[in-house]
Amino acid sequence: MVPVAIALIGTRLSLARVVFMGWFGPRGLASIVLGLVYLEQEIHLPGEATIRLAVIGTVLLSIFAHGLSATPGIGLYQRRIASLDPAAPDFPVRQQVERGQS
Repeated sequence: MVPVAIALIGTRLSLARVVFMGWFGPRGLASIVLGLVYLEQEIHLPGEATIRLAVIGTVLLSIFAHGLSATPGIGLYQRRIASLDPAAPDFPVRQQVERGQS
């Protein structure tokens, strides 16, 4: 979450948007990519089995945690975003159009 928050500094996005993007961001995917990069090297280093287990465990926990938190997280995010000031940079565009502001 912290790298996403750092990357979004200066965007003026709401805290709700930053937290949502940080939580549902590329966590499991990043673990898979880094694990594959490591395995592509074909170097048999000490602890290789431990690294594989750590990557697999991270991906499985990510799938589980994000799967369980998706519906409540989206509901909370929707409520927070709906209560934003219409001038906020991450105010939903659909609501702006419905109010006649394009």
